[in-house]
Amino acid sequence: MGNRVSLLAEQLAHGSIYRPPPVDYVRETCAFATTVAGDAIAMRLYSRDKEVERLFREAKATASPYALLIFSHGNGSDIGGAHAFCEHMCAALGMDVLVYDYPQYGHSSASKASEDKLLESIDAVFAQCLRLGWARERVFLMGHSLGSVPTVHLAAQAESGVCGVVLLAPLASGPRMLLQGRTAYVPRWVLGQLDFLLFDNIARIADVACPIAIVHGTQDTTVAVEHTEALKLHIADSRRYTTLFVPVEHNELVEVSGRQTLKVTMYIRRFRDKCLAAADKRAAGT
Repeated sequence: MGNRVSLLAEQLAHGSIYRPPPVDYVRETCAFATTVAGDAIAMRLYSRDKEVERLFREAKATASPYALLIFSHGNGSDIGGAHAFCEHMCAALGMDVLVYDYPQYGHSSASKASEDKLLESIDAVFAQCLRLGWARERVFLMGHSLGSVPTVHLAAQAESGVCGVVLLAPLASGPRMLLQGRTAYVPRWVLGQLDFLLFDNIARIADVACPIAIVHGTQDTTVAVEHTEALKLHIADSRRYTTLFVPVEHNELVEVSGRQTLKVTMYIRRFRDKCLAAADKRAAGT
């Protein structure tokens, strides 16, 4: 019964949730992963080592010397729209950065997007990255807005073993997003009973075993900061990195020319350094 209700809720809100932009990037710049449902998922890699980028497109072993950041974009973006941000993250963090498109987005399969499709997409992308040589303990996951859903899903899997998670303006759940600003008519306690219907990051985030960093704009009217506050209540103290709140709007978090780009970048860099130092310490057995 619960699954049927969830599917109905997503179908009714589909047009409000998924807004793929016109494709403005070249298919030949991508590699592809295949999901369990048979969807082709377009992926683009940014690396300081151009040979790694070339081998990635040829689906050969990359043997990359860098840690990897897998970026899940928001509902109104795609690989082309995320280009400048991913290029910036690669250069500023000294990491390989991979961005991918969900079904119905970009050059991925034209299948209708859904929560299940999002989750299958990141599972396929992660599995492909492991096959190509990146070590799971040196993989970071980053999700912006809707992209927080597949990001938290993968991180919550015990076997993922990723190094750290960065969430930018994350959703607490679909119902909280869709009913945002209507709490005068829908009591807060009722919202908590509806989380299971769609994009239930609140339930999943409690199972994430690695450190979690969150950045949210205080001027965000698309995903209010209350979403981050709700999520933080379900993250164990040992995994919760200090949250960064900055005076920006929703999409400015992923704009390279944003007012707070330097501050956000330095925050992520410090988080990366802390996570990698802990991973190296574990690997050394000390």
